[in-house]
Amino acid sequence: METQTGLFWFLLNWVQDIEKLLMMAGIDDCYTSARGCTATLGNFAKATFDATSKTYSYLTPDLWKETVFTKSPYQEFTDHLVKTHTRASVQRTQAPAVATT
Repeated sequence: METQTGLFWFLLNWVQDIEKLLMMAGIDDCYTSARGCTATLGNFAKATFDATSKTYSYLTPDLWKETVFTKSPYQEFTDHLVKTHTRASVQRTQAPAVATT
């Protein structure tokens, strides 16, 4: 955390324009708008730095580890189950009617 804070103050002193800060982060085209507590350049620069830091902390799908999926037992042994287990046809018989009196 201390390294990021030191880097922030270095960038704040060296970069006076937020657009240059965004270009250094690799963002070519960006719309910025400020209101509320970002009235000063320092607050706005810190908010921008924090936002870009959090954005780059996400793992995009191209950075995910390759996942090897295994078949479930039902998928793996489907052919075997079809060959060995056949449906037995069951004939239903109708129960004799019971007289109620």
